[in-house]
Amino acid sequence: MAINFKAGPPRPPVVRPVDPIQIFQGRPALENQINDVWRGQATALTRWFESTENDVLISLNTGAGKSVVGTLICQSWLNGGVQNPVYLCATNDLVDQTAREAAKLALDYTTRVGGTYSNDQFETGKGFLITSYQTLVNARTVLRGDLYPGGVVFDDAHVGEPIIRSQYTLTINKTKHPDIHEPLLSLIVSLLSVSDRQQLRFVIEGQGHGTFLCPPSTGAKLGELLAQLHTKFQADGRAEIGFPYQLLATKFHACAVILSKWDIELSPPFLPSRTIPALRDSNVKRVYLSATLKAESEFIRAYGRRPGLTIEPEVDAGNGERTIISAGRLKDSVGLISWAHAKSRATKLLVATPSRASAEVWRPIAVPPTRDEFAEKLREFKAASRGGFILAGRFDGIDLPDATCRLMVISGLPSGGSLLENYLWSAFEMQNFLSARVATRVTQLFGRIIRGRNDFGVFILQGKSLTNWLERDRNLALLPDLLQKQVKLGQVLQEDFDLNETGKLDEFYQQVVEREPGWLEYYRNYIDGQSLDERDKDRRRQSEEAQRESALLEMKFAEAIWQNRFGDAISDLEPQIDGVATSDPKLAGWLNLWIGATLEADGRPHLAHAHYRTAKSRLRLEMDLPIDPEDDLTGAGDYNSSSVGALWALSKTSSRIFRREKDKVSERVAHAAGPASTTSGSEEAYRALGSFCGLDASRPDQETGAGPDVLWMDTITNEAISFELKTGKLDNSELSKKEVGQSHNHIQWISDNKPDVRLIRHFIVGKELTVSRFGNPDHSWCLSEPHEAVSFAAAFIAEAERLRNLGADQRMGALDNLSADGSWSLEAMASRLCTKKITE
Repeated sequence: MAINFKAGPPRPPVVRPVDPIQIFQGRPALENQINDVWRGQATALTRWFESTENDVLISLNTGAGKSVVGTLICQSWLNGGVQNPVYLCATNDLVDQTAREAAKLALDYTTRVGGTYSNDQFETGKGFLITSYQTLVNARTVLRGDLYPGGVVFDDAHVGEPIIRSQYTLTINKTKHPDIHEPLLSLIVSLLSVSDRQQLRFVIEGQGHGTFLCPPSTGAKLGELLAQLHTKFQADGRAEIGFPYQLLATKFHACAVILSKWDIELSPPFLPSRTIPALRDSNVKRVYLSATLKAESEFIRAYGRRPGLTIEPEVDAGNGERTIISAGRLKDSVGLISWAHAKSRATKLLVATPSRASAEVWRPIAVPPTRDEFAEKLREFKAASRGGFILAGRFDGIDLPDATCRLMVISGLPSGGSLLENYLWSAFEMQNFLSARVATRVTQLFGRIIRGRNDFGVFILQGKSLTNWLERDRNLALLPDLLQKQVKLGQVLQEDFDLNETGKLDEFYQQVVEREPGWLEYYRNYIDGQSLDERDKDRRRQSEEAQRESALLEMKFAEAIWQNRFGDAISDLEPQIDGVATSDPKLAGWLNLWIGATLEADGRPHLAHAHYRTAKSRLRLEMDLPIDPEDDLTGAGDYNSSSVGALWALSKTSSRIFRREKDKVSERVAHAAGPASTTSGSEEAYRALGSFCGLDASRPDQETGAGPDVLWMDTITNEAISFELKTGKLDNSELSKKEVGQSHNHIQWISDNKPDVRLIRHFIVGKELTVSRFGNPDHSWCLSEPHEAVSFAAAFIAEAERLRNLGADQRMGALDNLSADGSWSLEAMASRLCTKKITE
């Protein structure tokens, strides 16, 4: 049959809108579709569309419809010719949830779960892809070649770091992988020193911190054996270790090796996110959606870059009513599980725990579902009228709004996850480094049953670690403003109304859920009238600025060592470490450890020694590291004080090391006494001075959020002196009653946390300070003016120089005399630093 051309030329292709608002407005009418874009969503979409930045962070409260924003952006990219847009979700459950939202919007999409595409739209360029992070961060990712993404949306961007890290973490379990675990453990043990083997034995027996960190060169030494076991990693059913192995196969030199009783974990100390093509490529457009990612340092540590633009529309979603009660203030707190069990038989209860192991105590209520059954069990819980659900080691990704659930128990602080993070938290106590990550998880947990502005619920906090963390103002300042007020409200409630028994708690819960008018008025009056302390915000802001700068250095360092550019790695980071130490000495010590490892891998062990020494000082590290005995400053000998041991070490070290260490500490202390000193710089100078003198020197307030500014401890005599630095105050200032009270609190902290340590002296450091007549300082406290530290440092250095000029026999005799007469005991050192008694 002949073709009839009289119908005219072919129709021109339809021009599809690229403005996401127009895309929304132009959808066809379908059942159950989304009726309107909310104000916050519209603001976010408009600002994104008008921006030319390739990296845009959009922060919307929990419940504010991030998936609508993200899927419309993907459709906009698709319509605008961006190749292969991809929307990444944290879990497969969320892939399905996001797909349902995209279907309501009548968008063109494909899902990929378990290696299977739902249709061919993405592969043929007609739709965007909704999948998990793992699809992108994968040694054998399908998102390459013709399917390489030109645009990526990272949903729940606040969980990016742990998700990406999981892909770079090889975990070999003793039970699941005995054929790999056994030979690997045997080799690790053979590489360790006698003392390190003893520490590992304690861990395997379930003692101590529960984790053991190997010397940093261990990963490189395991490479040959791991290569020989290649076929075992690729065996059927071993995807959980096969995929990470492929990413790490030639990079074990850049990995930390951590062991627990059951697992061997290999994971990079800093994520090499900048080596992931879609994150490195400046041509790829990236949007990051988050409800809680307030700390830019955490963003950088996850994605290897700073956002070019941050969009934070003001929205009411997620700003519901939270009533937060601490179980630790209940007289019968041991009966909390029984109380919760009874509540779960009458209503619905959600319990969140940091891990499956910690969920065991909640077994009377429910058992955490496995990964495979999670979605089905959650659907059953949502549909039920009563019962319990356990959220173990998971902080977001489930929504239980309105009457779906009104009661939640948060059991334990959501710290840890990987063995590496557990080690940094428990062994090195790097809480300052990890605090923003923990704050994000805490915020997420408080969003699980509160989704809208009119939502309400009761939260019970269980576990000392959690309640202590929230009671520290510095940590609290990391949370959203409304949540901070709600935490404070809970503390006031329990104090003012004696909510100290589960029976009273039960009555109060009923008043909340029944919306008693008196309670509603009380809540609103408190929240509207409460103001937050700007000083805590400022202090946290300063700390975050330092963390951000460190994160940028870490990312460059991680990229360089991943690519075997050892010289670049060292030159980028080494000059900046002392600056990092000013705000976070433990983070600086962690960096020192890995610069030492990089120098060692680069064939320069003699240069690695100095960084290993400094790492030991800043982290109070007991690990055996390759340090030349002649350059070891950690102290030794049968002396009766740590400082005499340090003098012994300084007397025998090389001239180069001695000169560098004494110059460094002298400069720090002199700067702390000068007009340009800062609070954090002065604190680090006093810590460094104590460490130089052989003492266990720390900054408890900076490191944990509680305790004195600086603490010196002699580990031989179990004695200590503490410092409260007021170097930022003007000369002749008066210490207020509140400031004196802070010192009392910090001394009590020492008593509570160091019960075996005797505090010799507490110092207030400042110039010509006086005490308010309303204050009540202890008569033993001393004022120490900053110049005293300069004189003290000079005297200690002079003593070390005197010893260095003696012959070997004379030197040992002189050290014995110093040990006997106590001239450098902690008591004598305290006397040297005292300007006058604070009450004089």
